[in-house]
Amino acid sequence: MSGQTLTDRIAAAQYSVTGSAVARAVCKATTHEVMGPKKKHLDCYDMSTFIRRYSRYLNEKAFSYRQMAFDFARVKKGADGVMRTMVPEKLLKSMPILQGQIDALLEFDVHPNELTNGVINAAFMLLFKDLIKLFACYNDGVINLLGIHAYPITLWMTPFSLEYGAKVEAQH
Repeated sequence: MSGQTLTDRIAAAQYSVTGSAVARAVCKATTHEVMGPKKKHLDCYDMSTFIRRYSRYLNEKAFSYRQMAFDFARVKKGADGVMRTMVPEKLLKSMPILQGQIDALLEFDVHPNELTNGVINAAFMLLFKDLIKLFACYNDGVINLLGIHAYPITLWMTPFSLEYGAKVEAQH
């Protein structure tokens, strides 16, 4: 019982006598001693930022799945993949959604000196794997968009094309 005050010891004895298992567990978890937080609690605080960022990415991934009815990370890629064979109208709808998912992923923004925790490392590795898959989809979509020159761009497609082109240009 080291590290406990006299009040803590009296409370522990009281709960032992009354036989309340819940109260005894609460008594073990709390103390009246004034001290700084333990290191394991500070590590948890460091993780919380990255857990929130990872959560934002998962929310964006769920949103894109609801919008498109498929997961960009799991679709077939390559010359006969989903993004390369998609019709222009649907492609212009899907590229901003894919871009939003990539943007949410990149907001994780971890630096090598912050990879000090197993949870942060695991989230980083999952995001890294998803980024490779999403980048392949994005490339397929851009290749398809650039190959659309054989199809006429209709009037309703023009605002989407211009907005998408401006966003891509702003990132470079």
